[in-house]
Formats: sequence, structure tokens, C-alpha cells
Amino acid sequence: MLRPPSFEYTGAPLDITFSSCGPGSSSTDGCASIINDTGATITSLLVDVPVSDLAGQTSVSCLVSSGSLFTNCSFSEIDSNTEYQFDFTGGDIPFSTFSNCDTDDATFFQIEEQGVSHQEITADLPGILAPEPASIWLLASAMLLSAGFRYQRRVISGAFGS
Repeated sequence: MLRPPSFEYTGAPLDITFSSCGPGSSSTDGCASIINDTGATITSLLVDVPVSDLAGQTSVSCLVSSGSLFTNCSFSEIDSNTEYQFDFTGGDIPFSTFSNCDTDDATFFQIEEQGVSHQEITADLPGILAPEPASIWLLASAMLLSAGFRYQRRVISGAFGS
């Protein structure tokens, strides 16, 4: 199966360029394959598309169907109306380790656009804004450990100070 070039998404901002969706696709359709390498399940995704890349197209919309990876999509103009931001929610794209991006065992998901020549469109995935649970647990553990050491120091110094 022919795939568009893949982009590794770690949760940090990522610029992607759309390419052909493969044989039999329209010249006005573009695709970008993305690998979930965030370490977590992706449940929402923001995609920013510059208005200048839309080749004068004045209307945009979300196409969310029963086969979509996300159940909801909304869009708005941002940055003084120079970009459209698409907000996809209700997703369930799991994280999986991969060894070879060309095989089907990797976790790929694909973003498609219709209506603009794929050579003219780029997008930016601003990144995941929510903190990951592992960092919160690590911070809580460190604070608890620090409090324990302070308490122990107080008890020991009180025993020798008498």
C-alpha cells in the first residue's frame, strides 16, 4: 500500500506538508500520515492551516463520518484570521512502539484534506497542551519524599538536641 510520507508526532508542535493520497485519488486531495509517538493515547488533536494555503478558497468545513478517527470536529479562524484551526475531539488513537515505519504494525493515522491541490497546503499540529499523568505522579512523589526527609530530620535533631 502506498502511503504519503510519515511524520512522527511526539506531542510537540509539528509542521506537516500534505502529499498525494495515492493512485486513483483526486489532484485536489491531500494526505499526511502521522505516527503516534506521544507515549499516550491521542483523544484530541488541533490542526492549524494557513489561510494563504487554501488557494483563495473562502469556505472550509470538517468532514467527520462514521469511519473517522475522531467523532467531533469544529473549526475557527485564529491569528487575526490568517489561520484556520480545526479541533478534533472524541478520538482514540493508541500509542505503540514501532520498529519500521514502512510496516503495518506501527500506529499510523492519516489526515486528509479535499478541495485544494496537495502541493499547496501545509499544516501545524500545535502540540498536546494537557500534562501527562506520569509527570504529575513524579512531582507528587518527589514532594512527599521531601516532606518525609524534613520530618525525619526534625525528629533526629530533636532527639540529639535534648
